[in-house]
Amino acid sequence: MHCIITVFSLVPDVIWAAIIASGLTFLGVTLSNRANRKCLLMQLNHAAQEKDKERELQIRKEVYMEAAEAITESIKDIQLLPNRIINTNNLEICNKLLQAIAKVHMVGTL
Repeated sequence: MHCIITVFSLVPDVIWAAIIASGLTFLGVTLSNRANRKCLLMQLNHAAQEKDKERELQIRKEVYMEAAEAITESIKDIQLLPNRIINTNNLEICNKLLQAIAKVHMVGTL
């Protein structure tokens, strides 16, 4: 044990200061990198959530706009229905309305 202490006491103080300074620098850089990594992960998670929300809103907008157009067409055709004979065109319009309502229901319940 006395031999080890003698070896350490032979090392100049300047070298000990350099070793301690480099150790503290390494510790500081490590802690800084860890904090930056956590911050970056939080930013990436937030960006992913915002992108998902934007995508969901875009899908809803497309479905609702298509449904609104189909409902408007159907209301117009229903108003004109007493003056017409029921044919396949009118049935196709009714089917389009049912599809639009089903899409709105599906997207609205998500």
